[in-house]
Amino acid sequence: MLAGKTVREFKIDDTEVVFRYPEMSDAKDLERLINSLIEEKAAITLDREQSFEEELSWLSETLKNVEKGKEIALVVEVDEKVLGSSGVRKKEGNESHVGELGILLRKGIRGKGIGEKLIKTLIKEAKKRLEIEIVTLNVYHTNEIALNLYKKAGFEEIGRLKDGAYHDDKYIDVIIMSKDLR
Repeated sequence: MLAGKTVREFKIDDTEVVFRYPEMSDAKDLERLINSLIEEKAAITLDREQSFEEELSWLSETLKNVEKGKEIALVVEVDEKVLGSSGVRKKEGNESHVGELGILLRKGIRGKGIGEKLIKTLIKEAKKRLEIEIVTLNVYHTNEIALNLYKKAGFEEIGRLKDGAYHDDKYIDVIIMSKDLR
């Protein structure tokens, strides 16, 4: 069972950072995380506050997918609080060599190099556990910090869906990026 298993530990400015698989006891912290991002109008796909029950349901499904080898999920624990969440979900059928990546980091921990380490760790885990060869992601064109992070990690823009999202009262482009792991 992978729930709670630590994948990587390091320090940033005397602060302990842990990347580990989530467990059901993380549900409250994960609810706070997603709702803090919605409140700040972060460039994410969700646009309304999530209830604790919705978060529990999402977490339960995620943990099942992890155990079935369909998904990698890691939380970012900083000083024993979950302040980030990430994952790679394996596609099915003829696309089972492709995984879709997503990352959420709370405002206070961005810009410290955690995202870059997280992407490397996620990709390493996904390649090993999911046996994927390509990783894709979607990012809003207005999210310059994330775009720069993904480019730095070796992702390339492969497409753009003009006006593909309606965020913060306006249409914005969704950029599709990929990284070949072969």
